[in-house]
Amino acid sequence: MRILLLTVLIGGSLALDCVQIPDSSIKAGTRVYVPDGAKEPVALPANFECTYSIKAPELMYVHVTLFNQLKGGNDMITVRDELAMRTLVSSRSPSVLDFYVFANTTSTFQVLTKSVEMGSKFRMAVFYQKMPVPVVSQVGNDGLSYVLLNDLQVNSNKPPQNVQGTEKIVLTIAESQWPADNFAAYYVIDGNFETSRAVYHVSNFIRRNFISSGNNLTVVGLDNLVSESSLIFSPASEVQKFDDFTGFTAYFEEQKLTIDAVGKRKAVTVISKDTNGVVFNSAAFNGTSCSVEAVTSPLSTSSKVLADFTNITDFPYVLSQKSFAIIVQDCSVNFSLLSASV
Repeated sequence: MRILLLTVLIGGSLALDCVQIPDSSIKAGTRVYVPDGAKEPVALPANFECTYSIKAPELMYVHVTLFNQLKGGNDMITVRDELAMRTLVSSRSPSVLDFYVFANTTSTFQVLTKSVEMGSKFRMAVFYQKMPVPVVSQVGNDGLSYVLLNDLQVNSNKPPQNVQGTEKIVLTIAESQWPADNFAAYYVIDGNFETSRAVYHVSNFIRRNFISSGNNLTVVGLDNLVSESSLIFSPASEVQKFDDFTGFTAYFEEQKLTIDAVGKRKAVTVISKDTNGVVFNSAAFNGTSCSVEAVTSPLSTSSKVLADFTNITDFPYVLSQKSFAIIVQDCSVNFSLLSASV
């Protein structure tokens, strides 16, 4: 990969440079423009290749706004981070895109044009920001059992959460069906900022749980878009009691929740995002021997039964709980539900 150090002149005016951001400019609260000092998107000549490296020091993160005015069908900007995520930006991509560089990592932006100049332009605004100090909580009945994604957004002055326990901790995404949820902008640290064993995009765990290697983990969000999902924290010993352990966040629109536990025992923790209860508009079962109960959460040996859905015939049915778990055994069930004030 070439890292070019050059200045390109087009039509007698400064058009483009490929100079990297100097270390002296990497300070919390500093905004830097790439190409250097560009106030507007800068024209890209033909046969141009440059890889800009954007690095975030320890206890800092970087918000990169990419202004995309690519025109050529073969012109491309490839964005890679150290956490195995790659994004291809082309003329068909949005004109403004946001990227985040996590603390103590580097992302690269490879700008590449082909042999014919097509009038492509680009610019990046690079904003270095201090990472807030995490809030420390204990997992369990008397501590933190879940957190809304919106409450992790450091760009909205929300601190990261460091969750600690006496054993390994399981992180579960309580996914809503909100299409705009951006799990890639949220991160989980196996440990904390000082003793990090590994860092991952939360999007890696949409279909599976994350299990810490020790007795603590840290979660943080870097964007400030509206999210409707949540993250659940559980002691590993509680999760291991079930064949499957997932989560679900209810919000203001009606959603469908299907739990297929034929021949199995599954648990789904339900979070009511904006209200203090959930309204079930319907429930349909498939199975001759069926157990479907709502119990108090977080799940533990002291969880109490709130409702036995196999005995409920009148819908809508209301559960006045901010969070609870549905345990299904030996059948499948389909719910229609939404978050509602009760």
